[in-house]
Amino acid sequence: MLIIVPVAVIMYAGLALLLLPQMAVISSAFGYVLEKSIILMNKMLNVIELTPYASIGKIWITKPELVLFNILILIAFYFFYYKIKRLLFASLACLLILCCSFSFKKIIADKTNLVAFLNLRKHQGIVFKHGRKGIVLTDLLETDKSFQYAIQPGLDSMKITDYQVIGLNKDLANSFLLKKAGMIWFLDKKLLLLNDSVSFKSISNNMHLTGVYVSNNTPVDSSLIDIPLIIDGSNSSRYIDLLNNSGKKYTTLKRNKALLLLSN
Repeated sequence: MLIIVPVAVIMYAGLALLLLPQMAVISSAFGYVLEKSIILMNKMLNVIELTPYASIGKIWITKPELVLFNILILIAFYFFYYKIKRLLFASLACLLILCCSFSFKKIIADKTNLVAFLNLRKHQGIVFKHGRKGIVLTDLLETDKSFQYAIQPGLDSMKITDYQVIGLNKDLANSFLLKKAGMIWFLDKKLLLLNDSVSFKSISNNMHLTGVYVSNNTPVDSSLIDIPLIIDGSNSSRYIDLLNNSGKKYTTLKRNKALLLLSN
């Protein structure tokens, strides 16, 4: 009723405003009713949106799970209509398979450690996942809309519930990650951040780097020629062409959603 009544008023007031001849008093009255009805409907929608448990988020299901869920609903409807026990058992079997699938994904996610290089166009974003915990290295603020639309869904899909957001120039040390200037140690991975703010552009060969994350068209030193480069969206197409012509090994995030590196 909170939405149906304003919608009905909006529809009829709008039709009347369009179909009836333009008369100063009547048209103004219909316009006033139409405007107030729209405002009222928006307020009602805001009330519903802010109501506890009004929406359910962070639901990530695969296509087979979606198909199985639809089959479950269909079988449940048939059971309530025909009252056949076999349909009840079939629906319970579908429900059991779904629960097992969700549980299996949760267990795998809690044991997975990885580095995710995100494609954020002109921004930088790297997620270090250690089970349920995570570190988000980005130049975006957590309150930024780009973070909410581009990074937060990724954290939810990776089942990261406890995470910390730090800037690219910040240092950090915890149980699974160490960041010092442009160097990052994450479990068995060693990464170098190569950008304008890094004070060094080359590194010793005995560091055994896993990869180099390049941004803002930063020149790559010859000492890094044998190390895989990860090129983010802030680099120009001309810069990428130069890397391609130089024979360096690289992976570009442009036209890709993300690059994942599994860690032990």
